[in-house]
Amino acid sequence: MLCAVEMHAPWLDQVTAEQMIEAVLNLPFSARAPDGVTLGQRLRLTNAERERLRLWTIAPCDMSAEDMAEQRKAKARERMRRYRAKRGAKTRAEYRGNSIAKTKPWQAEGVSRRTWYRHQKKTRDTSPCAACPTL
Repeated sequence: MLCAVEMHAPWLDQVTAEQMIEAVLNLPFSARAPDGVTLGQRLRLTNAERERLRLWTIAPCDMSAEDMAEQRKAKARERMRRYRAKRGAKTRAEYRGNSIAKTKPWQAEGVSRRTWYRHQKKTRDTSPCAACPTL
C-alpha cells in the first residue's frame, strides 16, 4: 500500500501515509467494503440506472426490499415464459381454445361425455401399435 500512496500521493510523507494505512486496516470490513444497499444509498442509484448499467450487486435507492423481491419474481416468470415458448409450449388461452372440453366432440356424435371417453379408450386398446407385428 505504501507503493500506491507514493505513486498517487507523492506529497504525503511516509509517517502520515503509514498512519492512514493503519487507520484503514483497523476499520471493520463492512466499513471498508460497504454492502450493496449502502452503496445504492450513497450513490443515489435508481433502478432505471441500475438496469441500464447492469449493476446487479448494488441495490437501488428508489425500491424497497419487497419491491425488489417482486421484480425478481416478475423477471423469473418472464424468463420461464420465454423458455417454455422456445420449447414449443402453448399459452393457456391457446390450450383452452383447442381443448377437448371446449370443442366437445361428444355432442357432434350425439353421446354423453362419459360414453365418448369410454369409446375412445376402447378404440385405443384395440388398435394395433406400429411397433407390434400384425397378426
